[in-house]
Amino acid sequence: MREAYQRWMKHFASSLTRTGRLPTERTIKQRERRWAHHLEKELAAMRVQDVTRAKLIEVLSDAATKAREEVRQCLIMLKGIFAYAEDLEQTEESPAASITPVKIKARPSPPKDCHLSLEELKELLQVLNDPNGRTSLTVRNVMRMLIATGARRSEVSQMQWSEVDLELGIWTLPADRTKTRQQRRVSLSSFSLGILIQQQQLSRSAFVFESPDVPGQAIGLDAPTQSLNRLQGRKNKERNVSAPLGKMNLFSIHDLRRTATTAWTEHLGADKLLADVMIGHAEPKLIATYNRADRWPLQVRIWQRWGELLASLSAEKESLSEQPGSNNVVYIQFGKS
Repeated sequence: MREAYQRWMKHFASSLTRTGRLPTERTIKQRERRWAHHLEKELAAMRVQDVTRAKLIEVLSDAATKAREEVRQCLIMLKGIFAYAEDLEQTEESPAASITPVKIKARPSPPKDCHLSLEELKELLQVLNDPNGRTSLTVRNVMRMLIATGARRSEVSQMQWSEVDLELGIWTLPADRTKTRQQRRVSLSSFSLGILIQQQQLSRSAFVFESPDVPGQAIGLDAPTQSLNRLQGRKNKERNVSAPLGKMNLFSIHDLRRTATTAWTEHLGADKLLADVMIGHAEPKLIATYNRADRWPLQVRIWQRWGELLASLSAEKESLSEQPGSNNVVYIQFGKS
């Protein structure tokens, strides 16, 4: 099985994906990690033809008690390994072919829907503005940029100065740094540019968000998550409600991306398809085939208005719900269109 896995990995790494590109280094490392953590100990030394459906169900079910989604991905891997072994005539029938996620208690997790309201977003931004906080300015700026752009954590954390045009106010993500493997532009609002100006004083390397602890390297991908956990009082098993965000409903770093896209649609008039384009989601195949327009001028307006809103939320003192004439709908005036 170890040899079958190695042969399949070589085949997988050299095969084009549905987007017509080779798998990324990150994707390959994910599969290597899943094999090492969940499958290698029980399966590596077995002969391919000796592996039974019952054995796979046993191994995957045990692992599913700790990591359901990871094990679902392991099942996909095993189906690929055995299908490739079948092609090479090393086994007559794949023991993984008929196993379903339900069988190994690894159903897909329900889709998450957590996003912050404007009131909650205001509270977060004002905590991030606190110079006396226990979180470094670089980490706080990563979190602000995540909110401002709706980009992925890896895209922001590893942002490079060579990708940014401060004069034009455009961040161009190269294809090898995006999940869809397509180059993407992000219009930088005054709010975003203010973050970059701060980082010019903090970074001495090619990375915008240089690690405070490891000079010359980008900040760690887990640093924002760890900082958010501290701000929410989640460092220990018992939640500390006296933490800066200790009384807010729990949310994750990824929920900031969902917060941005939801606000663009609810408060700034962006339709869902445009919001998906702005954060770099792959377009539905039919639309991508027949409609190549990206509505860039409209994207720019949405990002600029979003920056204005974030600036106002960062600065204002009174609660949105206490403003005269306030109700469940927030009306926002952004000057000229």
